[in-house]
Amino acid sequence: MAQRFLFWQKLLILMGSAMFALACGFSLAAWYSFHQAQTQIGIEGYEILSKQTEQFLKNQVEERARSLALQFAETQSIASYGAGVLAVEKETSLSKEMPTYILQNLFKSLRNSNTKVYFSSTKTGMVIYPSDFKLNSGTFGISFQLSRYFPDKKDFEKAEKTTLWSKPHPSAFDGGYDWMVDVIAPTNKHKPYETFIGISISLTDLITQFNQLHPTRGSYSFLMDENQNLVAALPHARLELAPKGKFVERGLIKLADSESEILNTAFKEMGLGRSSVMKIPIKGEEKYIAFHPLEGMNWRLGIVVPVSTATSASAQLQTIVETGMKQAIFRMLLAAIIILGVSLVIGSLLIRQLLIPLHEVSVASRSMVAGDFKHRVNVTSSDEISHLAQVFNQMADHIQVLISHLEQRANELEHLNQSLEEKVIERTSKLEERTKQLDETNKKLYIEIQEREDAQNALTVANETLQRLATLDGLTQIPNRRYFDEKLKEEWSRLAREKQPLSLILFDVDYFKQYNDFYGHLSGDACLIEIAGIALKSINRTVDFVARFGGEEFIFVLPNTNEEGAVMIAKRLMKNIQKEAIPHEKSTVNQYVTVSLGLATIIPNANISPDELIDLADKALYTSKQNGRNRYTQA
Repeated sequence: MAQRFLFWQKLLILMGSAMFALACGFSLAAWYSFHQAQTQIGIEGYEILSKQTEQFLKNQVEERARSLALQFAETQSIASYGAGVLAVEKETSLSKEMPTYILQNLFKSLRNSNTKVYFSSTKTGMVIYPSDFKLNSGTFGISFQLSRYFPDKKDFEKAEKTTLWSKPHPSAFDGGYDWMVDVIAPTNKHKPYETFIGISISLTDLITQFNQLHPTRGSYSFLMDENQNLVAALPHARLELAPKGKFVERGLIKLADSESEILNTAFKEMGLGRSSVMKIPIKGEEKYIAFHPLEGMNWRLGIVVPVSTATSASAQLQTIVETGMKQAIFRMLLAAIIILGVSLVIGSLLIRQLLIPLHEVSVASRSMVAGDFKHRVNVTSSDEISHLAQVFNQMADHIQVLISHLEQRANELEHLNQSLEEKVIERTSKLEERTKQLDETNKKLYIEIQEREDAQNALTVANETLQRLATLDGLTQIPNRRYFDEKLKEEWSRLAREKQPLSLILFDVDYFKQYNDFYGHLSGDACLIEIAGIALKSINRTVDFVARFGGEEFIFVLPNTNEEGAVMIAKRLMKNIQKEAIPHEKSTVNQYVTVSLGLATIIPNANISPDELIDLADKALYTSKQNGRNRYTQA
């Protein structure tokens, strides 16, 4: 009996020792399995979230860049439409209220309420809508023809489009503290700043709206141009992105001078207009930077998200697994001491119960790596392994919710993009139709203006012909008595002011009546025509002229000419007539035509009239005739 008891005691001790050793070995095996599972879950979870985050950021920055480019294109189309309306109104009659009405309609078409719309004309000045904003360009040095910010005439002439964007600049409204960009739409690209429509967009408000889409701490958006200059960003983002010693509160910041070569590479890739997602250190913290170019603007949109925020779920899961593992090992060791008397069957069942959930966790992890997030671990008990399985299922649910949220956001962005494209297409179609109407109206106006110009030109030619005929002598084609009277009064008034001399030479053909009676009236007319031509050749200055005074009488008007000058003209005339040797057989003075002249010179003043000067010349002519003709006499 004692020996049997001793046998059973040894058997029990052996079985207990075997079970204790089995429990210890199982604990070590479980600890090792837990550690491997923890490491695998942490690595695979981090890789999964990293890939999903990078893909999400890439899609997000592309959709936002496309949305922003559509917004800029829509603004450009609205400005172009306003300029087209102004061009038509300008050709007819632009009322004072018309610019305000046009600006009001353009403002209602814009989506940004903080946008300023203005009309500028060199004739009527500037109109701003909303009207409570005031232009203070003189104070802050902003000029709409300043090439530092705004395009000049050459830029408009070279550009294919009729509208151009300005460079980022301080606001010309409300103190100039905002950071703006303007689209300029002139009515005439060859005189762009004579009349134009401008729309000023606040880059500060624009980037603020984009940053509201990043609720997590440390995330933000920014804009950069092709020269790697920071165009727009919130103050904390400007401070973080600015190279050392290059930070300014407002204005462009050259980002290519950063001390980090990796960051410089990212900015260089952005400047080249490429799209990518990179993981780089910024100010000692590892962050994602996603960027994409804007179509039609030579700008790039960037989004910065801390890596720790993007992968926080993986770190949280790893912490939960590690805590659960420590608790599970402690409980398992305690259970191993308590279950020393449990049978091998219970131990095998326990091993089976423990290993199956671990296997399911491993299978579920591989499914998640392959992209299947619907697989879940079957939980059939409430032990530590099942608790680990529950944690894994919670993590999978969290990832599934996150992916669904990302897909929902992507669908919303796609729907928004489609809506914007439809609106742009619709408005572009309306603008094209309106442009065709404007072209037809312009053609009609051009034809009407051309017809009016032709009529005006014909009327001008007719008036000039009538004026010339009214002031020319019909026979000799030199100025007549009417022209002489008008021109003498003008010269009289002018020389009276200048106190300069005026000379007249009155002359007629000697014995012209006898010439007519002998040679006939036709020969007499020919003689007068020839005498008029000789008189014209006897003067050289443009201010001097000769007119037919009446019958066979002619008169020279010689402004700024004294007695000596008048005598010189008289002698020249007599000499020139003598050279022509026009036969005159009935003359008692000479066998050729001769003339008698009367000269008078005076300095005009208010006390005498031009008629007195004519009378003096007439008396001098009479004296020449009494003294034998073919001579001149000075009054």
